[in-house]
Amino acid sequence: MRLPDFVGIGSPRCGTTWISHLLNQHPEIHFNPYFKELHYFDNNYHRGPGWYSGFFEGVPTNLKCAEFTPNYMRQRESISRILKMNPKIKLIVSLREPGIRAYSHYMQRKRYKSWTDGFDVVVGNNEEQILDFGAYGEQLEWVYENFSASQVHVIIFENMIEHPTDEMAKLFDFLGVAAFDIEQNRAPKNQMIEVRYKWLTQTIRGIRSSCRRHKQLRNLFYELLPGKKIIQSLRKLNAITGTQIKEQMNSETRKYLSEYYAKDRLLLEKLLNRKITEWST
Repeated sequence: MRLPDFVGIGSPRCGTTWISHLLNQHPEIHFNPYFKELHYFDNNYHRGPGWYSGFFEGVPTNLKCAEFTPNYMRQRESISRILKMNPKIKLIVSLREPGIRAYSHYMQRKRYKSWTDGFDVVVGNNEEQILDFGAYGEQLEWVYENFSASQVHVIIFENMIEHPTDEMAKLFDFLGVAAFDIEQNRAPKNQMIEVRYKWLTQTIRGIRSSCRRHKQLRNLFYELLPGKKIIQSLRKLNAITGTQIKEQMNSETRKYLSEYYAKDRLLLEKLLNRKITEWST
């Protein structure tokens, strides 16, 4: 069975879509053309390795296969399952200032959920454990208990934004592929565009989730039908062009988040053996 040579494990809203598109430009790296996130180790593990390998069928052995599901790092069981599959696998982690990450996550969920609470209320209640995703130190500590530090490449998202060429060169070196000049403009980034109908956003997510789970449906929708174009058209139809979701984070909430993550940040800096000066708080 063809299984991935490396896996991106975290974290959500830390530029993982952009990074995966940059990686996919490399001629020695292969992502499934329809799904960056396969959700095998969290939502679909019961389907077995044969299901997982189906996303890499026919990929030449000289290419490195990959996927990037940013929920994995938060779930200890997912990390243990990755270890069981391949104890020598390489892992990629992208980390963003945790308070800003939480804010971005909140804005994303507002696009397709009927959230009426403001960000300060969501933070105060830790709704849907939105703050837990940013406990990087605790999560990375478990990763290092299962894998050696040499198998884990940690990206500070703010560094990637400022110096993408240098950061990608380090990443390519870690993965053991040849140096390659990336084209940043070819890599789309997630944008918080306001949508007309949340039900349509949820429908699109449902279609993609069903296609990911079921190979026959996936082949029908993406191979026999122009599934990718259909999804793009639906998203374009649903987007209110030029209108981004905007909401201010007040100073009290920012201070609360800085204090909330302070202890975990110290743990993270200890694990990385350096101060994270790229984060403002």
